[in-house]
Amino acid sequence: MTTPYTPRLSFVVVARNDDYGGHFLERMQIFLDNLIKLGGELKLQAELIIVEWNPPADRPRLRQVLQMPKLPGSITLRIIEVPREMHASLPNSDRIPLFEYLGKNVGVRRARGEFVMVANPDVFYNESMLHFFSSGKLDLKAFYRVDKYDVGGVTIPSQGTDSRSVLSLAPKNVIRINNRYGEGILKGEKIWSWRNIRRRLSYLKQIARHFPFAPPYANAAGDFFLMSRASWHSLRGYPEMPTHSLMDGYICYMAAALGLRQIILPEPLRIYHFEHHHQGTETRPWTDTGPYGERCLTMLKTQKPWIPNDANWGFGDTDLPEVSLS
Repeated sequence: MTTPYTPRLSFVVVARNDDYGGHFLERMQIFLDNLIKLGGELKLQAELIIVEWNPPADRPRLRQVLQMPKLPGSITLRIIEVPREMHASLPNSDRIPLFEYLGKNVGVRRARGEFVMVANPDVFYNESMLHFFSSGKLDLKAFYRVDKYDVGGVTIPSQGTDSRSVLSLAPKNVIRINNRYGEGILKGEKIWSWRNIRRRLSYLKQIARHFPFAPPYANAAGDFFLMSRASWHSLRGYPEMPTHSLMDGYICYMAAALGLRQIILPEPLRIYHFEHHHQGTETRPWTDTGPYGERCLTMLKTQKPWIPNDANWGFGDTDLPEVSLS
């Protein structure tokens, strides 16, 4: 019996071929090429898990329409499918075509890496970040966050565009920086402009009303959240709720309450993301912010994580269809 490959890092994303946000296949292709081609050059020891959630009946599967890069020996690719029938059995399945965080739990539950990096399938990393993934020291007793740089005002590169060309385009066309203070700096605005100083002071004043000390960095955590596989299993993944927001915030507070140290990766490490529309989100049920704030504050005060999932989190008792490439 062949022993499964045990990578240093597992990357987990969730997707379906529905053209979410427009030019979705082009954006996901950039993610694939960036991670697999450039990561492979740096001998990144990793697996990429794509959870294909509720594939549309009238469209081909992702592996049929994406240009799968040639996999280097150090990276494997696994595609796990959550069938339409399983999706349809969930509350609000008629209003939410893709349960992002339940899908991420499916991947995390089945990941083999010592550390698990949960992301979205349309981000991409600069070379400093890829160097960090391949050779940077990771702490089992920490969780990692980083700022996200939104790129806009340009035509999204087509499938087959060289990864380094995309990386050279991104820094010149940043329109927004998402940091721990929220959606921040706009294109052409100085980092320490009075507008940004006022924004940060307003944020800190607002936070001070609810939290006696600095809260975890929860903004845009769905795009980048990294911690050990053991910690993911201790927390039983993201809260599995029939809504579509705030689960990425919850996991930050859960990890902090577990006693993990927050590490915010500094410049020059960056993730980029092409700006796109968010069609359909206005009809989806939002997570109630009242209980969210109360639970997060309680976790910080008691240093005990809220763990709502049972032992079957991430469909742990279900065999799901999987295609493995190496």
